[in-house]
Amino acid sequence: MPELAISDFSNIAVATGPSKNTKLKSVALRGDYAHYKDYYLQLRTAIKSLFSQKRHISYLIEISRKQNHSSKKIKFERLANNFISWQSGKNIDVYASPRESFVFNSTTIHCNPELSAVINGVRTHIKLYFNESQKMTMARADYICYLMHEAIQEDDAEYIVLDLHTGQKFRLTSARDRMEEKVCNEILWIEQNWPV
Repeated sequence: MPELAISDFSNIAVATGPSKNTKLKSVALRGDYAHYKDYYLQLRTAIKSLFSQKRHISYLIEISRKQNHSSKKIKFERLANNFISWQSGKNIDVYASPRESFVFNSTTIHCNPELSAVINGVRTHIKLYFNESQKMTMARADYICYLMHEAIQEDDAEYIVLDLHTGQKFRLTSARDRMEEKVCNEILWIEQNWPV
C-alpha cells in the first residue's frame, strides 16, 4: 500500500522518463518523515506561529537570521520576505488546518495544507512550497490543488499553492474531471511500479 505526501506524489506525477522511476524509488525507500531532517521546518513552523501565536511579522526575519549557516540564513530570509510580501494588505484569520488524505485503490496521499485561513472573507487552504531545487509548475500545482480539494472537500474554499521562492500563487487551472483521470492513472502507475 503506497502512502505518499502530496508533494512527493505531485513530484512523481509530473516527472517523465527515467527520472520518474528514480523519484518513485527514492520516495518508496526513504522511510518515514523525520522532523529533524526537514530543512525548512523552522521557517514553516514560524510562518504557522505568526497566526496561531499572534506574532509580529518580523518574527520570520528573526528566525531567518538565527540560522547557523550563512547560505541557510540567506535562503530563509528571501523566503520570509516573499511570504511577508504575499500576506501584506490581506486580512488573514487562521484556523486549524485539516489533516486529510486522498485514497484511491490501495494508495493514500496525505493532503495537509500548512495554513487554512479566511483571507479577505474567503476560506483558503494553502500549501506552502519551499523547495528551490524542484521548481513549482502549473502542472504540479494542479495536482496539489485538486488533491487538497478532493481530500478536504470544502466546496466553497479556495485551494492554493504558494511558491515562497517566487511569491507566485497557483490555483487549479485544469478541468476537474481531467485531473481525476490523471490522478487515478498516476496512482495506478505508482502501484504497478512500487519497488517495495
